[in-house]
Amino acid sequence: MTSSRSHDARTGRDLAGRCLERAGEGRSPTYVAVARANLGWADWKEGEATSALENLHSAATLWPVHPHPIVWLLAWPRLAVDLTQGRVTEAIEQARMLVNPPTMRMPAAVEDSLRAAIETAESGRLDDAAAALTKSVALAEKTGWL
Repeated sequence: MTSSRSHDARTGRDLAGRCLERAGEGRSPTYVAVARANLGWADWKEGEATSALENLHSAATLWPVHPHPIVWLLAWPRLAVDLTQGRVTEAIEQARMLVNPPTMRMPAAVEDSLRAAIETAESGRLDDAAAALTKSVALAEKTGWL
């Protein structure tokens, strides 16, 4: 988590790899899910969308409970990858996960931006929703959530 807050993909990848080694695939699913989500974030930061989606999908299948307080580790990079690849509807689903309890609270500006994107999508204006999500991603990066 600290690597994402400092935008350090290399360190994030290193730490997530060590976490995977210690947790062991299958022995500690929650730790593996968090490590995979962090690898997905590092992949996204490095422009590796395919690898990001693989790691994020793996994390989602292992995630203990949806929603979960730290599901933002999974949802933010998935939202960013989906948005980059033009999957606005899927990105909106991630936005919904981010603003619903018990997810950790984010700064009001970030939450408000996500809610605005959701409302815009619900009104059928997907192009405008994509633009709103792009702003949300920028805010999340600026505030250390992505």
